[in-house]
Amino acid sequence: MLSWPVPMKMRLKMRPCCLLTLLTLGVYLALPAAVRAQEEEPPDKKLKTAEGLVKSGSLAEAEKVLLSIADPPAKALQLLGQVQLRLKKYPEALSTYERYITLETIASKKAAGEALVAELKTLMKTRFKIITTPPGATVYIDSKADGPVGQTPLSHHVTPGKHRLIIELPGYETIKVDVSAVEQQELELPFVLLPQGCELTVTSEPTQAKVFIDGKGAGTTPLGRRLRSGTYRVEAIIKPGEPPVVRQVSCDEKDPKPLQVHLTADVAPAGGTDEPTASQKTPAPAPAPR
Repeated sequence: MLSWPVPMKMRLKMRPCCLLTLLTLGVYLALPAAVRAQEEEPPDKKLKTAEGLVKSGSLAEAEKVLLSIADPPAKALQLLGQVQLRLKKYPEALSTYERYITLETIASKKAAGEALVAELKTLMKTRFKIITTPPGATVYIDSKADGPVGQTPLSHHVTPGKHRLIIELPGYETIKVDVSAVEQQELELPFVLLPQGCELTVTSEPTQAKVFIDGKGAGTTPLGRRLRSGTYRVEAIIKPGEPPVVRQVSCDEKDPKPLQVHLTADVAPAGGTDEPTASQKTPAPAPAPR
């Protein structure tokens, strides 16, 4: 805003258009000097600045400079399209190259631009549709260094061929999988995320024993479950009409280890512990003859 005082009489006589002009001037003067200098640079100078940024690998900064050109020439649009391709901003690159081919006067360059536009349109139809249970997972394609492409559920364009998917959600195990994209097709990819923790495997002799974990029915043996940190009571009804066989297991997510429980009719009756029964204990060795 203006820093000098304006007399009351002058303020009363000011028209709305004049007030708007003064306000705009005040906002402009409040901008950092570097920003004002960049806005005042001619297109040719901005283009050279952007070229230098591209050579140094500062693609995001180069894109900002190129986008600040009010009426970009064909050369600037061509460079902007190349930068957006390297940043994997394919929709933006398509729009840029469509503008570029309307301005390019050299036939060979225009033909190359038109071919690239056709390829980008094909690319936009080649997509991964990624769905996770539960939703809200962060998705990376090919490399985490490129940043996330979004959160599930999402549909994202990719180039035809093999890609590495990385899917992360706090509290769940990370998924890393290679998937091949088919040209001009949207491939639906559903994933079920596993909670971080320990993999519990319950087996019994005989099989098909009913299993309960902390009193809740979990299925029949052989059984697999993923457990979070904590201590759990595992029960199995080995023989109908007999008390359940009980084991207690513990899981530590910071140091997850596979938990294997094998239950038989003579192991830890109901209310028992992990201690083996008398039939399981190894007999004490006979005393050595004197």
